Amino acid sequence: MNSIYHFFKEIYLKKKYFLSTKSLEQFPFPQHLLSCVNKGKFPDLAIKLNKDRKIFTGGELILPKHVEKDTIVIEEKMKKVFSNKELLKFKVFDIKHHFNGYFRVYQTKLK
Repeated sequence: MNSIYHFFKEIYLKKKYFLSTKSLEQFPFPQHLLSCVNKGKFPDLAIKLNKDRKIFTGGELILPKHVEKDTIVIEEKMKKVFSNKELLKFKVFDIKHHFNGYFRVYQTKLK
């Protein structure tokens, strides 16, 4: 099962690594849940789609941000890929991480 909830559960279970890693890029993200991991390329992280979509569809986009200026950069990247009408369908939320920043998550119901 792939979902944003499972992703953050895996991060919680690996929370001890926040003490030993120096940057978010070195954190051991749960690779089995991710369809891509990109450094400096959009999207940074994406959850795999589920074949059986009864409960969770997967497919959430996760973009780490460190300062408020990153929000503008992330929004510009999203506008290059999605129309304004499509962007309105996303639920957007930020979750704080240990390295003085946030994960910005874009979640939408897939058909």
